[in-house]
Amino acid sequence: MVSSYLGETASNLRQVLDFAASVPMVVLFDEFDALAKERDDSADHGELKRVVNAFLQLLDGYEGKSILVAATNHESILDAAVWRRFDEVLVFEPPNLEQLRRLLACKLRGVRRDFEVDNNEVANLFKGMSHSDVERVLRRATKEMVLAGVEFLNERQLKSAIRREDGRRARMKRGE
Repeated sequence: MVSSYLGETASNLRQVLDFAASVPMVVLFDEFDALAKERDDSADHGELKRVVNAFLQLLDGYEGKSILVAATNHESILDAAVWRRFDEVLVFEPPNLEQLRRLLACKLRGVRRDFEVDNNEVANLFKGMSHSDVERVLRRATKEMVLAGVEFLNERQLKSAIRREDGRRARMKRGE
């Protein structure tokens, strides 16, 4: 949908919304921050600001029977005007301890490990992380286990993967 050509992204958005207006469906705009980033951001060039303006106008004029859904992990960088265009806003909080235990059990099913997933000490390692952060850490730790030729996933590998994830998130916050 996003194009490198001037004006084409807005045209693509118009086509999507025109199609959505013609046939009832659910339209998901994933990574919505790519289309609706704050227009006051001085680091962005004029084309992105034009895309946001055009998209806001398209949403204002939308009268189709489709449901429009937008998803982002970066709600703080969305333009304030975007929030008024949606009837409902759902916020997914980080998982609590019980949800973390269930997530670990689900994502580590079939992975040989030397710890129990219902252990609060292990689940607490992930406290404050989103579901996707936990999943990324588990993939990274499992990959480390396989590459090291180790038979069982252990807490040391989890902690190492968490440190790497913390570093990744810190770099993202700094914009690196």
